[in-house]
Amino acid sequence: MRRKCKHSFSSLRSQAMRLASFGSGPSQKAAVFAVETKETNMRAYSLNELFRLTRTELLALHAKIAALFPMLSEFDRAVARENLRLIRRVLARPSCAPS
Repeated sequence: MRRKCKHSFSSLRSQAMRLASFGSGPSQKAAVFAVETKETNMRAYSLNELFRLTRTELLALHAKIAALFPMLSEFDRAVARENLRLIRRVLARPSCAPS
């Protein structure tokens, strides 16, 4: 007896894509930073998460982190610097277009 799945794969979006969306809603509030009291804490992204994003989402995330950079604490700047480096690394990869 086969078990039926509740969701099809095409209807599911990866967690990384939901986090990189910049619309309004509860899933987007942790897009780049979480607000605790009055401080902003930079979220560290993994290469795996960044590889799942589209080029447009990567560029938007890069622009948002770069804009927040002057307002961050020294520790968060180090995290932001690493995020920016990883984003540039993912953007520099060759595209997998059919020949």
